[in-house]
Amino acid sequence: CRRAANQAMRSVAYDEAIRHLQAGLDLGPAVAERVDILLDLGEARSRHGLHRDAMASFAECFGAARDEGLVARAAQAAAGFGMATQMPGLPGGPAVEIASEALALLGDVESPLRTRLQATLARSLALAGRNEEAVVIGEAALATARRHGDPSLLVSALQSSLVYSLEPRRYTDEAIELTELARQLGDRWSYGYGLGCQVRGLLILGRVADAREAHRAQREAADEGRFVLFGYMVRSFDAMFAMIDGRLDDAERRAEEAHEFGESSRTEFDAGVYGVQMYAIRREQGRLDEVAPLLRLASTLGPDQAVWRPGLAALYADLGMLDAAREAFELLARDDFAEVPRDAMWPCCLVFLSEVCAALGDRDRAAVLYAELEPLRGFTMMAGFTICLGPADRLMGNLAALLGRRRDAEGHFAAAVALAERTSSAPWRARAQHDWAVALGGRPDLLRAAHATAAALGMRAVAEGCRSHLDHGDVAPGAAAPAAPPWAARAGHGGPPAGLSQREVEVLRLVATGLSNRQIGECLLISHNTAANHVRAILQKTASANRAEATAYAARHGLLG
Repeated sequence: CRRAANQAMRSVAYDEAIRHLQAGLDLGPAVAERVDILLDLGEARSRHGLHRDAMASFAECFGAARDEGLVARAAQAAAGFGMATQMPGLPGGPAVEIASEALALLGDVESPLRTRLQATLARSLALAGRNEEAVVIGEAALATARRHGDPSLLVSALQSSLVYSLEPRRYTDEAIELTELARQLGDRWSYGYGLGCQVRGLLILGRVADAREAHRAQREAADEGRFVLFGYMVRSFDAMFAMIDGRLDDAERRAEEAHEFGESSRTEFDAGVYGVQMYAIRREQGRLDEVAPLLRLASTLGPDQAVWRPGLAALYADLGMLDAAREAFELLARDDFAEVPRDAMWPCCLVFLSEVCAALGDRDRAAVLYAELEPLRGFTMMAGFTICLGPADRLMGNLAALLGRRRDAEGHFAAAVALAERTSSAPWRARAQHDWAVALGGRPDLLRAAHATAAALGMRAVAEGCRSHLDHGDVAPGAAAPAAPPWAARAGHGGPPAGLSQREVEVLRLVATGLSNRQIGECLLISHNTAANHVRAILQKTASANRAEATAYAARHGLLG
């Protein structure tokens, strides 16, 4: 069965290889042979994108090999378990335990296998949020691998470094080195992975044209090797590039295609990637009301809270629900945002948090977030392999303006516009121009340019924000970046219509999404009785017989954001 499975693997028929290996296990082989079959099965499942199944195979293999005294096989299983954990970005705790135990079995004598396991432990520590420890162990493994001069060992160490490395230039250089080494070795899987890391690193550096070239090469590698993971990654990048270009309808179509591929292939992280991409697309389209209910639900779920709670705060700010935004932001800001993990999605969270901070005019937190952004000055905000949210300097410009550092803000906004021009990203340019004009004032030329771009691309929220500020001439130094809600322009800044309070407008928006009084109370951190009182007042003031009529009233008067 192993011979047939190896032949299937060489023919990139991973599903066939899996069937052969499972049949071999069903025959009840001796322990040593079972260990070898489990190793091969874990590898086949990893290549086929079945990462949790692969982890199960490697974990069983590790236990059997350890108990049988097959130290080398146990170490190989631990390395496989670590890689299967890394690919979908799963928590690294279990992989840390297995790698640590395997290293103890090997002892202290230096060997290529020990170096490979150290690299595994480093990537696992990074995935467990223990990056400082990961750097120490990973750098030692990388130095040893270079000293050995074994290309395959260096491939393993570089793969690990790409998990814990934070400096964008080094990350990109190592991705390029990994790709070339893998090409020379004929290691198609590592070649595809290296190309994906190249795309990510080049996008962070703002080298979008070079990233497109790496993307094309990765598409070819994914098709040739039939690697599910890289096939999914390529499709997700398709949506990302469409967003960078401002092809919003195409971005939505590409995101849907990636989602369909991910669902059919059981890709572990598909739901999270799809959610973040659709949130970003709907935000540009000015259609956040469509994702609001799902975002509120996602923010209550354990594994995804880290991204979605900042996203929910940003949603509230974008919809003009500043009281709700402030409540959500205050919860996140405790201990200088210590509860928000500094993982691959941290840049995405940092975008949301910085924009909410600017909308709220929170100077104290602005200083904290500015310091967090400092290492990303001159780069883009790239979250994992999921989404690229434009220049960090745009966010730094908003925060510097809030802190009264006008000259710094001017420099940041100019850098953000320059990066957008260099990458030919019209959406990035329009957002930077809008924020520049609103935050510092006195630049209607920037608002007109941003409005023309946003209107042409269908960026409704930015276009309406520009139009509102141009119509009312209210661009003043220190103004917060997010656009005013649509009713503000229509009502001449006299407040919401029908005598509604700001809180009642917030409640009405939640009514329009179909939430019950209890759900509204949970979202706004008020009792359901208080929510019910707000709803009764809304119905009375808007002369609505029911929630449906109140929703229609909100739509007619531009209260839905």
